[in-house]
Amino acid sequence: MLGIIKSHKGFINVESQIGLGSVFQIFLPSVNQEVSPLESDHQEISQGQGELILVVDDEAHIREVTTTILEAYNYQVLTAKNGVEAINTYNQYRDQIRVVLMDIMMPGMNGNSAICKLKEINPQVLIIACSGCNIENMLEPNNESQVTAILSKPYTNEELLAKLNFV
Repeated sequence: MLGIIKSHKGFINVESQIGLGSVFQIFLPSVNQEVSPLESDHQEISQGQGELILVVDDEAHIREVTTTILEAYNYQVLTAKNGVEAINTYNQYRDQIRVVLMDIMMPGMNGNSAICKLKEINPQVLIIACSGCNIENMLEPNNESQVTAILSKPYTNEELLAKLNFV
């Protein structure tokens, strides 16, 4: 979450008192412009065909929301909370998994390391790298050409599904 806040040029103040708890204040810059409703381009989001997607993210709520979105659009989903789990899950279901949605910033085995291991297992694996920070600066040089697409957090349903349709 801190990465997302910083990527939007924001910051967090934390106050904590023993026995009383903690207060977190998130500050984001304001935008002085008129808010207008989004115009629909009337493009229909295409449904999946039951393809299996491996979602790898250390944040449970991101895994849950992404799973909900994908299942609503006729995808099947497996999840992993870190790179090690992702490698194990991929090894078990490699013939069924169509795409791996890989968070780059994770504790333990991070996304970059997991991408390298996945490419060793299957050089043709399709990977969408995602992060709340400027991902182009986070991918290791040898991984830039290894990922099929890049998705910035936070992403909308449409952005996620468009990337899946692209790969």
